[in-house]
Amino acid sequence: PPVQNSFDVVIVDEASQAEPSSLFLLWLAPRVIVVGDDRQCAPNLVPQESEERVLARLDSYLTDLPIHVRNNFGPGSSLFSLLRSRYAQRVRLREHFRSMPEIIEWSSTQFYRDTPLVPVRQFGADRLKPLRSTFVSDAATAGTGTTLVNEAEAHALVDALCACVADQDYEGLTFGVVVLQSQAHAEFIRARLAERIPAEQREELRLRVGTPADFQGDERDVVFVSMVVAATSVTNALTSARWQRSFNVAASRARDQ
Repeated sequence: PPVQNSFDVVIVDEASQAEPSSLFLLWLAPRVIVVGDDRQCAPNLVPQESEERVLARLDSYLTDLPIHVRNNFGPGSSLFSLLRSRYAQRVRLREHFRSMPEIIEWSSTQFYRDTPLVPVRQFGADRLKPLRSTFVSDAATAGTGTTLVNEAEAHALVDALCACVADQDYEGLTFGVVVLQSQAHAEFIRARLAERIPAEQREELRLRVGTPADFQGDERDVVFVSMVVAATSVTNALTSARWQRSFNVAASRARDQ
């Protein structure tokens, strides 16, 4: 019920995905445990709302707050980012249980350099090769932004995934495809997979195609990461904090390969 202090403790998981509207959770209990990672995907901008309009509303409704505090409630902020700047009591969770050491090493080096992750996954000698990379020589892109599509790369990825599905070494494993940018590219891959793999089998494989934000908090045994970009791409360098969070999520979804 919407009654203050209905609980003794509220635990918020994936708090880096919780928008500022989730602040009402703090009203439901005198104590709160917030679990999150500001180096993973932040909430998406509210549909049909520009950042300027949201900030204008903050200026209108939160006039009693200093502007540097007010802007913390804007697009891209989360319950985790709001609270981590105000409370010093933190517990660092460093042990990583999901991925093979080689898979999580890149994220650990790139994004957790100050407190490196400690992989504790157990494995035998018969494991899959944790990292594989494929260069598509004839790759080229069409479109920009959300319409960006790299058909050659998509076809190569689908061929490779179908080959894995038919390989006995991958029997019983789950599959995911993380597209680093563009919903159009994700839709193109999804449609090609639907042509090659029956719906019932896709369900058994837990086959999912999406962007890093779609995979936040999710995992698969085998994950294909589609870079999308090619020499023909017209784009700025993908180096902002938003892209770094996306790369971190994309690179850490796989358990085995």
